Amino acid sequence: MARIVPHASIQFTAHEQWKRVLRVDQAGKTPGKLFLAGSLAGATSQSLTYPLDLARARMAVTHKHEYATLRERLFREHVDSSHTLNPIASLSFGAVAGLLGQSSSYPLDIVRRRMQTDTTGKYPNMIRTLVYVYTTEGIRGFYKGLSMNWIKGPIAVGISFATYDHIKDFLRNIVVKYRNKLLCIE
Repeated sequence: MARIVPHASIQFTAHEQWKRVLRVDQAGKTPGKLFLAGSLAGATSQSLTYPLDLARARMAVTHKHEYATLRERLFREHVDSSHTLNPIASLSFGAVAGLLGQSSSYPLDIVRRRMQTDTTGKYPNMIRTLVYVYTTEGIRGFYKGLSMNWIKGPIAVGISFATYDHIKDFLRNIVVKYRNKLLCIE
């Protein structure tokens, strides 16, 4: 999903842009240009998402302890090749994930909150709410209050990532020690 969603989004967007650049006839009189626009869109999306494809391929053919997640693939290759993540690195990864997650999903959060608090019938469904916010407030309307989430989100998600990684490693060590004791008894 981390590769397919951006790949498809970029491909569809690039296709429309390449059709515009190549002046593809809407009546279908330029099938060669339409084919070229599609080809260029595929090349554009593949070029921009290749690092994600590479990560997916490596994760598919390696042991789980080598590349457990996308963030560990890049970190272990370039910074630290140990099997446990440093809590500061985990906190940093979580902060970045929180920042990106909050920023990308915030417009839908605005729509959800508007629909939940609507007492006038101004926001009857998601599409009408999206249109209303855009026509009355512009693109900025979808990001009102985001700056506060940039403070809260990365801290909360960063702590969550670091806590998860630390507890996971702690429990894994307990299980390994317990399993080794059982093997010694047998």
